[in-house]
Amino acid sequence: MSQEMVAGIDLSVRNYQKIEKGETYPSFKSILIISKNLNIPPAKLFELPSLKYLNTPPTKSKF
Repeated sequence: MSQEMVAGIDLSVRNYQKIEKGETYPSFKSILIISKNLNIPPAKLFELPSLKYLNTPPTKSKF
């Protein structure tokens, strides 16, 4: 999906690019716009794959 499609008509592409590069933080409104254009719930934008495993108990070694 292109940056233009994610930004849509309510968010400038330049502002979206700054968010994507980490040059600025998104406003609440920007988060809602981006999640709407991606067709996902806003909370999904905050999921970090590496944090899924923090609550997983360590496995026992076979050795």
